[in-house]
Amino acid sequence: MILPIVLVGDPVLRRPAEEVPESVIGSPYLIEVAHSMVQTMRAAPGAGLAAPQVGLALRMFVVADDDDRVIGSYSEAFLDVLGRRRVEPMTVVNPIVEVIDPTLVELMENCLSMPDHWVAVRRHRSVRLQGTNPLGEPVSFEAHGYAARLIQHELDHLNGVLCIDRGDTRTLMTTDNRLRHWHARLPSDVRAAMTNISTTAMEEA
Repeated sequence: MILPIVLVGDPVLRRPAEEVPESVIGSPYLIEVAHSMVQTMRAAPGAGLAAPQVGLALRMFVVADDDDRVIGSYSEAFLDVLGRRRVEPMTVVNPIVEVIDPTLVELMENCLSMPDHWVAVRRHRSVRLQGTNPLGEPVSFEAHGYAARLIQHELDHLNGVLCIDRGDTRTLMTTDNRLRHWHARLPSDVRAAMTNISTTAMEEA
C-alpha cells in the first residue's frame, strides 16, 4: 500500500520517534508497515524513508539506492566523487548508528518531506548500523560514502531533525534550478558562486 508522505511543517517530523516495542517486532502489523514504506519510497521515488515521514512516530526506516533512474543519470567518475554504489533495500527497526570514520563529506541532499528542494549537508564518511529487521532478525552493516549518508539522513528523521537543519542555506535550491544551473556540480562550486553573487549584489546596493 502506498502511504501519504508527511511534509515539512507537520509536528510528527519534529518529535523524537519511540522505540518499537519487542512485542510488536515480528508482528504482521510491523511487517505490513515495512512493506508499505518500501512501496512508498519506490513510488516517490526516493532512496530512504523513515516512519515519521508516513506519520508514524516509530524508530524504523528503509533505505535503498538501487534505482537505475537515479544511478544511471551520472557518469561513473561523478559517482566515484559521490561515493555512490548500489544499496539493496534494507529495513531497520530500532537502529543504532556508530561513526567509524568521522571525516565530514559535503554533498547536496533532498528529502521526500521537503519535495523539490536541495541543500548542501556535511555527513560522516562511514558508519556502522545495527538493529533488527521487521522479523526481529539482527541487522549489522558497515556503510561508506553515499550509503552512510542515507543512513544518517534517515536516523536524523527519527530524532526530529531535517536535512535543512544541518544544511548550508546559501546552497538551498529547487530541483529545476539544480538541473538548470548545478547538475553534477559539487556544493563547493555552488557556495563559491552564490557567495560571489551575494557579495556583488551587496556592493552594488
